Amino acid sequence: MNYFSLSLPIGKLLRGTAVFLLPALLFLLLFQQMKAAPTAVQATITVNTTVDELNSDSDCSLREAIQSANTGSAVAGCAISGSGDYVISVPAGSYFLTVGSADEDANAAGDFDILVSMTIQGAGAGNTVLDANLLDRVFDIDPAQSNSITVTLASITIQNGRPPQGSNGGNIRNVDDVLTVQDSVVADGRLTGTEITNGGGIASGSGVSTQLGVLNIINSTIEDNSSTFGSGGGIYNDWGTVNVSNSVIVGNSAQVISGTSSGGGLSNIGGTVNILNSAILNNESDGHSGGVGNFFSAAVMNIANSTISGNRTNGSGGGIRNSGQMYLTNVTITNNTADFDAQFGGFGGGIRNQGVLHLKGSIIYGNIDNYSPDVINNGDEPLQPDIGDTTGLVSEGYNMLGIITGTTTITNGVNEDLVGVDPDLGSQTGSPPYFPLSVVSPALNRIPPVNCTFVSTGTNPLFGDGQPNLFDQVGNGRPDASIQRCDIGALEPPYSFIFVPFVSN
Repeated sequence: MNYFSLSLPIGKLLRGTAVFLLPALLFLLLFQQMKAAPTAVQATITVNTTVDELNSDSDCSLREAIQSANTGSAVAGCAISGSGDYVISVPAGSYFLTVGSADEDANAAGDFDILVSMTIQGAGAGNTVLDANLLDRVFDIDPAQSNSITVTLASITIQNGRPPQGSNGGNIRNVDDVLTVQDSVVADGRLTGTEITNGGGIASGSGVSTQLGVLNIINSTIEDNSSTFGSGGGIYNDWGTVNVSNSVIVGNSAQVISGTSSGGGLSNIGGTVNILNSAILNNESDGHSGGVGNFFSAAVMNIANSTISGNRTNGSGGGIRNSGQMYLTNVTITNNTADFDAQFGGFGGGIRNQGVLHLKGSIIYGNIDNYSPDVINNGDEPLQPDIGDTTGLVSEGYNMLGIITGTTTITNGVNEDLVGVDPDLGSQTGSPPYFPLSVVSPALNRIPPVNCTFVSTGTNPLFGDGQPNLFDQVGNGRPDASIQRCDIGALEPPYSFIFVPFVSN
């Protein structure tokens, strides 16, 4: 007879009975509402040429379709079918800007100027590509800030924006309006020159009106954008609101001079940013905050079920720099680097906190600080690889932290926090990318279900303070019953293995 072990997903089965019921009921209720809801009335305009033009011929270019919506009348061969909210259908293909030059705001040349509420619907980010062709940015949302409009850009790639020097928003500029980027890619936007300009990928926020801009990023990728002399390599939020869900902010850079608050991936200046089920990876800055920056005391940032890794800065805060209010729930922060150039200008490889930082169920471990205490202050300054300047650190419990300095508010064993304990993370994998826990990780099953809840503040449509945290970064269920505890960090393994003897002849 042969004896071997059969792995059974017992933990998953147990979780299924405890966790599945509530989400399933919620889904059924939502499904019934969806069935009962009437279909939205739409005025559809279909693009039928990839040529960039604005004339009176018989076909319909993207510029002409946008102009048709802007004016509410047929332009060239663009027929408006139906009535209601404008939807511009853009088939698969590559659409290059070629008309005129930049710095024009009536959609006649340069970037596409959107003046009224509309949806631009592509055939998939890998199929419909809108390329600025280094002529200008791709989209300018209500450039005169004269209206209050709502715009959705869906299932497209937006790339290669090069707006004029001194102008924010490498690929997209949104001021005072509501912009949603969904199922899309925003890539390779560049802000160049010596004038301070912000938002290599997207610049959003406030303008001349009292309304503040709103930017929603859903199931999208913000990639390889840069600001040569400014903040927010990927996204810049100027006193507005940004909501990011199920998305990746990767490989962006803000190259403003060292010592300046920049934010390689995302920079929040005085506004509110909410991030859920996302990854912020491999961004960089010459100034501070390689991954995300939360600047000024009025700034608010809530992050949950997300991974922040591989980011680097020549200044402080390889992953995060915070000088406002920040709330982290089940966030994994690892392998970020401060003082990347080893010129002794930075602290806090994972986080540098100079504001108020609330931590719950999070892993901040294995980050790097290249600051040299042997050179500065005769070796009196300690290294700060994981969290530095932590006087405003508030534990909400169940955290795993590596090397932290300057705080007495978090102690190993108090509030169920573990300090200096290796969480035993696996290799990066998945989408949005994450670091799985090993089967023997001390982060497993640490949080009682009653405490498996979000911490948050301010306006947050993605998750609320005290609400149950039912799912992890990639959608695995977190238990909400007493059968099994939640795990620390962004990922909840889908099941636990037990070994049952199996006999075979």
